[in-house]
Amino acid sequence: IEAITYELPFTAPPSPPIGGIPDGFTDIEFVDLKLGMDLSNEIGIPMTMSLNVEGSRTGFDPTEIDIESLEIGVPYGGPDPHDCIFEPIGDTARTVILLTQDSLHTAYYCNNDISDSTDISLGEESDLVGLINIVPEQMSISGKVILNGEGRVARGTGIWGTIILETPLSF
Repeated sequence: IEAITYELPFTAPPSPPIGGIPDGFTDIEFVDLKLGMDLSNEIGIPMTMSLNVEGSRTGFDPTEIDIESLEIGVPYGGPDPHDCIFEPIGDTARTVILLTQDSLHTAYYCNNDISDSTDISLGEESDLVGLINIVPEQMSISGKVILNGEGRVARGTGIWGTIILETPLSF
């Protein structure tokens, strides 16, 4: 199926809250926090993703971070935009996103080799470490993917991935 879309959003359900974080932590800080996403995409229509990360703890105001317009690699056409050439149907584009306390790194892969990457300094915009330093009792990650442009969609194609949150401790 060939398609042209204009802001066709797909909202993912929020993650189940991450609970059960032990009480009694004192004099501990989380440093150099990393939130990583490894996404595989078979849908051949240009798309962006927006994320909302929220942490809450009794007695504290909930803290949240919004990350807007993350471009996701698309297995269609080529060589633009990321120096990849894909088959008309059946290929998978991989995008790896790493958010640290001060930067956003995005890498695009084709045929298991990195083809392009971007690094954006977040400066004061990111409060990911601040979110973790309240030692949240619950965390949730939600978001949406917006399809916007021309491309191809085949039966059974999808987008999937993993999310990793690394929180090194400092005493």
